[in-house]
Amino acid sequence: MTASSQSGFDFPHAFAVVTSERAATPRTGPSSGCAVGTESLGTQSGSAQPVTQPACTHPRGSQLISTRSISGQPGSIQPVTQPGGTSTPPTRHPRAATGASSSYRILHTVEDNDARFPLASVTKLLSAWAVLTAVEHGLLTLDDAAGPPNSTVRHLLAHASGLPAERGEPIAPPGQRRIYSNYGFELLGDYTATRVGESFQEWIEESVLLPLGMADTDVDGSPAHSGISTVSDLALFAVELLHPTLISPELLAAAATVQFPGLAGILPGYGRQQSNDWGLGVEIRDHKQPHWTGDSFSPRTFGHFGQSGSFLWVDPIADDGAGRAGIFLGAERFGAAHVAGWPTLTNAMRAWQP
Repeated sequence: MTASSQSGFDFPHAFAVVTSERAATPRTGPSSGCAVGTESLGTQSGSAQPVTQPACTHPRGSQLISTRSISGQPGSIQPVTQPGGTSTPPTRHPRAATGASSSYRILHTVEDNDARFPLASVTKLLSAWAVLTAVEHGLLTLDDAAGPPNSTVRHLLAHASGLPAERGEPIAPPGQRRIYSNYGFELLGDYTATRVGESFQEWIEESVLLPLGMADTDVDGSPAHSGISTVSDLALFAVELLHPTLISPELLAAAATVQFPGLAGILPGYGRQQSNDWGLGVEIRDHKQPHWTGDSFSPRTFGHFGQSGSFLWVDPIADDGAGRAGIFLGAERFGAAHVAGWPTLTNAMRAWQP
C-alpha cells in the first residue's frame, strides 16, 4: 500500500508510529549531582511566581566547559586533565554507535525510514533537548538571564520572552504573551554556547545526536529551523521523549508542564488560542482547538510541527500509560492540506494496532 493511500498526501513523505516496550534503562555516565525535583526546576503552576532553581554543578562541570571536544571516535570524549596533572580516561558513550538503549517498536511505517527530510521548526525539539542536557549537567539553569531584559532561559524555551518571530526588538514584556519566536531560539543557542564553551551546533551533536545514535541527523545552522533528519533517527529521539536517558524524569516532567499558564497567543497555522500552552521547548496540546493533532489525544500530548510539513508528537498516556509517539516527514511545505489532513492522520496513528 502506498504512502498516499494511507495518509491522504500525494507528495513524497514518510511516517512512523512508535511505542516503548518498557521503561528506559537508567541513565549512563556521571550523575548531574543536582536536585531536579519540581520545586528546584521552578515548574509553573497557576499564577505562582517562578521558583529560582538552586545552583548545581556537574561533578566535571568546569572541566566539561574548558576541555570538551569530540574525537575521531564516535561518542568519545578526550581525556580531561585534573588538578595535579592526573587524567580521566577517555569515555565512550555506550549508545553512540548503537542508538538508544530503551526498547521500542516501530508499529507502522510508510515509505523510506532513512530518507532525509528538512525538519524546519521540529528542529526546536532537538535544540530544546540540548539546552535541557546543559541544565541537567549544571552548566546553566532555567532561570539564568538570557534574551531581552528580564527574560530567562525558561522564557526563551517557552516562547514567553516577548521577542518577535524574527530578529527585532521585544514587542511585549517577558511572561505577558505567548509569541512564537525563531529569534528567541537563536538567542537561546547563543547563550547556551557561552555556557558550554563550544558552538551550539557542536553541543547539540555531542549532547543529543551522538548519545542517541542519530547518525543521519544534522543541525548545522539555526537552532530554530536548520535540522535535517530521518524517520529512523526521530524514532530514537521519540523514545527519549517517552523515557529519558539524557535528562532526569523530573526534568522531562518540567519540560512537558505548561510554563507561564494562561498566556494567549497564535499557534502558527491554527490561529489565536486563548491559552496557547507551551512547556520547555515543546508545544502542549491541552484543550486547544483547532489543533494539528486529532481529538483522540490527551491534553498531556506534546511535540512540535514545522513549516517543512513535518511533525513529532508524544502522547505519554497512550497505550495504557506506556506512551506512544508519531513522526511525519514530508517534502511539501506546510499548507492547507496539512491543516485539513493532519488531525485525521494523527488520530489514525494514535489508534494504530499491528
